[in-house]
Order: sequence, then structure tokens, then C-alpha cells
Amino acid sequence: MKKITFSLFAFFAAIALSAQENPFVNGMVFDSSSTVCAGDGEGNCDPEGSDIPLTSQVGISLGEETNEIIISDITGGLYVQGYGAPMGNEATIVVDSDNQTLTVTDAPDVVFGGDSFNATGSYTVVDGQVDTFTLTWSNNYGDAGTTDFTFNSIVTAPGVASNPTPADNATDVPVNTLQDADDNTVTAVDFAFDAPTTGDAPETYRIVISNDITFPANTETETFTISGNFPATTTDFSELYLPGAQYFEENTTYYWTVTPTNLGGTPSDVEVWTFTTAGELNVSDFEAVTFDHYIDNNSSLVLSSDKVVSSVKLYSILGQEVLAQELNATSGKLNISSFNAGVYLAQVQIEGQTKTFKFIKK
Repeated sequence: MKKITFSLFAFFAAIALSAQENPFVNGMVFDSSSTVCAGDGEGNCDPEGSDIPLTSQVGISLGEETNEIIISDITGGLYVQGYGAPMGNEATIVVDSDNQTLTVTDAPDVVFGGDSFNATGSYTVVDGQVDTFTLTWSNNYGDAGTTDFTFNSIVTAPGVASNPTPADNATDVPVNTLQDADDNTVTAVDFAFDAPTTGDAPETYRIVISNDITFPANTETETFTISGNFPATTTDFSELYLPGAQYFEENTTYYWTVTPTNLGGTPSDVEVWTFTTAGELNVSDFEAVTFDHYIDNNSSLVLSSDKVVSSVKLYSILGQEVLAQELNATSGKLNISSFNAGVYLAQVQIEGQTKTFKFIKK
């Protein structure tokens, strides 16, 4: 009987060992020490750029799968310190908790594009938490290295920015004209916001601006999205412009987001703000339109106008389209009963003019 009891104990112990949890924690920060080589573009190490010592820091966030983590920079600091990139290259790492090994397979180069990263490594655990890990990595370009990571701290992602300038849904926002550093005539708008008041301090702000609420990643004139990463030393971006271009135009509605970032990650509820630049047509035309909207029984968005409403599109606060409907009438009712509670944006087309407003589904 004792033998049977021991066998059952050993069996369940084996199951427990094989089902160990991922020991990495969201927001972990590690100091890194690397020996890297810069690639020659053909998959080999450049002899003039070999055995480069680098030190840096990386952040860890949890991936979509329970055995995945995302490292903020797989290049050991090479992309930032060696190539002058604004940020390192994120990569998803698969964690084998049974064998304490790490694997990266064909992680895309999100900074320069074209190449993919592969890596193998292992980690050590102290008191149930990862203390150190090592990665030997390379990409198709020829960049390669071995990086040792030592646990430093746990950082909380910053909260959201607030109090935007231009104010959300602002109209008649001035467009300024000025000369850039290369003496090109450019158009600019003043931007500002308040820093997050929750979470740990951000290290950078990513600002994205578009005249399309879906923020398409293209360079067409009609739908043009611009973005940039800025140090968190300022939240005042007076006369922000796209170098060499007259990006901001009169009588145009723009959408923008600010994403605070640190090694702990980014907030999950970044809001889309909107404003419309000043122009002869914008305010006067829509002032001539009588338009109203309200929520009926928390299940319908009711619209009414003295002009024909041609179409309506609804978006989540993150800019994802959730409903599109042709109306071609002066009134209409949209079914929002299946929507999750939260803030949504509506984009209404009336006689060639666009009006954007927000509503709350409780």
C-alpha cells in the first residue's frame, strides 16, 4: 500500500512540475550587458563592427499566450546606441518553463524592416521569480550578439495623458505657417497635454495624427497618418509640423492620440481626440445645419437633422470601426444594444460635411 501511495504522489508531482507557470512578471526591468556585432547586410558580421560591448536596459511585458513574453529590445542596445534608432526592436519570446529555456523565431524587424530575428537562451529563477537570463540572437542582416540580463526592478506602465490642446472636439483651430530648418514653408498646429497622474513616469510619448479615424499606415494625400516618438521631458509641442510639408490644412478634421510609454509598457485605454482646423467652410456650413443626437434606452443612438444625413460610422475610443450605416434621411436610429459599455465616436456625413461627436454606452 505504501508503494502505491508513493507512486500516485510521484505521478501528481510530475504533473505539477510539467505545468509550471511562466515566471516572468509584467513590467520587469532588466539591466543588460551585451557583446554584439553589426551586420554587413548580407547575413554576416562586419569585421569592422565586431565584439562591440554595450550596456542597456529592457522591459518585459506578457504576451498573448501564457508562455509568451515581449522584450522591449532584442538587439542588446545595438539599434539605439549603434544605429541611432529612436527605440529598440521588440520581439516575442516563447518561454519553456519546464526546461527554463527561451526561443525567438522569425521576430519581425519593426524598426528598419526587412529582416527577422531568431534567438535561443535560458534563465534562472530565485524565489519563484526570474533573476537572470541570456539570449544569443541574430538577424538576416548579420547583426548578432549575446546578451546577459540581470533583474533590476518592476515598473508599472504609465497612465493616460489628459487635458489635450487642441481640446477634444475643438473647432476653428488655427493653422500656422512657418519656415522649417531647411527653409521650407510648412504648416503647424500647437499641441499640448497633461502628463499621466497614475502609474510610473513615462520615458517617451508616441504621438499619432491622422485625418482618418482608423489611422491608416499609408502616405496617400487623402488619408495621411504621421507619428513620432518624443522624450517625456516635455508635454508642450508648440508649432508641431511635418518637416518639408504643409500637412495641416484648413477646414480639416484630424484625430490624434498620445501614448505614454516606459519599460513597464503602455496604458490600455489610450483615447482618440479630435479637432477641426479653421476654414471658411467648416464652421459656417455646419452652423447652418440643425443636428441633434441622443441615446434612447441605452440601446439606440437616435439622430435627427434638418438636412439629409447620408451616412454614419461608429468607432470605439481606440479608433476601431464598430458600425457603418447608410441613412440618406433626415433622421435615423442605430442599434447599439450589443455594444460594450464605454465611450464611442460617431462620424456623421451631412451634405458633404463631416461632424464627429462622442457618446457613452452605459
